[in-house]
Amino acid sequence: GASVMIAAGGQMQANTVDQAAGVWAVVERLAGQAKRAGADLFVLPEITYPAYYLESAERYRRPEIERSGAVLERFAKTAAKHGLWLVVGFVEEDGDRLYNSAAVFDRGGGLVGVARKNFLWDCDHQWFTPGDELSVFDTEFGRMGVLICADARVPEIPATLVHDGAQFIVQPTAWVNTSAVRRTYRNIQPDFLIRARAKEFGVPLVCCSKAGWEGEALEYVGQSQIVSAGGLVLAQAPL
Repeated sequence: GASVMIAAGGQMQANTVDQAAGVWAVVERLAGQAKRAGADLFVLPEITYPAYYLESAERYRRPEIERSGAVLERFAKTAAKHGLWLVVGFVEEDGDRLYNSAAVFDRGGGLVGVARKNFLWDCDHQWFTPGDELSVFDTEFGRMGVLICADARVPEIPATLVHDGAQFIVQPTAWVNTSAVRRTYRNIQPDFLIRARAKEFGVPLVCCSKAGWEGEALEYVGQSQIVSAGGLVLAQAPL
């Protein structure tokens, strides 16, 4: 049977690829806060490192950007240092292909598995290959489904995770502001869709997003949230 789990999301201010080196200090600070708050599970946003907007595959592959293996080692150390289950977005390299992925680590820093984003959205298509599997992992709290950002827009994806035994779903995300009006914020996922998915499939969701502007490219809405199986927002970060 599943035990009680305390989940935390580490919402991050967006950064550009040029600012990627600054990510690690932020990750460490947020992981420390999560641990002090008593968290068992810690979720970070979609492509925490180096940035969501890669600019191009060529830009990503420049030598100052750390490669996937090194990035996973860093995140593994964070999980182990703080004794947290960690789910975090990163760029997964597979030969010439890049995937928008999320790594799952256990409390000892062991890599439990990697989930790939299936439903690419907007600029994702320019450099990522879509995933072709859905990911459910065994944890000490029961079975955990992992989906990434726009995957939540396709009801068949959470439906399949639950069908495969997921008792809760974790979502690294970067919710882009779709409002055309300055200083107003709209994104269907935090506005209503995540609550609807929780009610629809009867599972809690832990969603962690980015906030602020990523250079001139994109603005995010923040509003990371933990939603009960009944569709109630239990915790929500600000814009």
